Parts: sequence; structure tokens; C-alpha cells
Amino acid sequence: MKKNSSLASVKNLTLLALMTALVAVFQLIAAFIPLGFNVGAFALIPIVIGAAMLGPWAGAWLGLVFGLVILLTGGATPFFVMGVVQTTFVVLLKGAAAGFVSGLLYRLIEKKNKLVAIIVAAIACPVVNTAIFVLACFTIFFPGISEWASGAGKDMIAYVFLTLVGVNFFIELGICTVISPVAHRLVAIGQKMRHDKSYL
Repeated sequence: MKKNSSLASVKNLTLLALMTALVAVFQLIAAFIPLGFNVGAFALIPIVIGAAMLGPWAGAWLGLVFGLVILLTGGATPFFVMGVVQTTFVVLLKGAAAGFVSGLLYRLIEKKNKLVAIIVAAIACPVVNTAIFVLACFTIFFPGISEWASGAGKDMIAYVFLTLVGVNFFIELGICTVISPVAHRLVAIGQKMRHDKSYL
């Protein structure tokens, strides 16, 4: 029994390491290689898959990695003028929360229908990520965002949703939803690897 438990832990760590690497690679590509579309949205896919395979806390870890790469590659630099600590907190929180909620929803729904569970989890990931960002814009970052909106000659609400969020959210939501059937298959393979003794 102890040997089986140890083997399961190794498999879980291996899968988590693989998902972590994919999150980091996709986000790094988005940061340094302008391919003309939102590559960063693909970083949400391994978060969803990892959260579904390994649970909410694994999803939270993958979301943290996602946020950390954003911070290290300068993706949140414009917000640092409003507070480095606040910006770091929001970026890490929204990523971790997105991964955790995705994993939690998958766990709650999978026993009824695993395909529906992965679709819901995939939709939840960008929704939670964006929702926390928007909430932060109207609370923590309100003074700074208000100045940006005024300088751009726009209403605060319009500036947040049309300029800061824009089409990026819909691209993320679309990609996550469209790839859900593929994610469903990958989750099934990953779960088989975790429980099948023929796999390392």
C-alpha cells in the first residue's frame, strides 16, 4: 500500500511539473514573441487541465505560476505606479483563484458528466481571472485607473471594459471553450496515468 501511495505521488508530481512547464512556456511565448494573437490565453489551458486532473490546489499552484511569469516578464509593469505590492498581490491572486475555482467546479460536476465539468472549468478560469482584475480596477487601482480614463477622455467603466479588458477576455474565453473537448480527452489520459500501474 505504501509503495502504491509513493508511486501515485510521483505520478502526481510529474503531471504537475509538466503542467507547470506548459503554463510558463505559453506565457513566456506571449511575452517575448509577438505572433499576432493572444498566445497567453493558451496558458490557461494547462491550468484547467492540471486543476481537473490533480485538484483545486494544483490549479491554484498553476495559477500562481501563471501570475509569477506575468510579473517577471513585465506584463504588469504599468500598474506598478499604483503600488508594487498591490499589483503583485492582485496578479498572483487572480491566477491562483482562477485555477482553484476551475479545479473545484470540475470536482463538483465530474461525477455527473466529465465533459460538462471540463467545459464549466474552462469557462470559469478566464471569468474568475478577469473578474478579480476588474474588481481590483474599481477598488485597489481606482485612483490610478480613474486618471488613465480621464487622460484618454473616456468614462471609467468604458475604459476598464473596452480598453483594459477589451477583446482579450473574449479571446481567452473562446479558446478555453473551444479546446474543452481536447482538454477532456487529456484529463482522461492523465487520470488513467495516475491510476494505471502500467504507467511509471
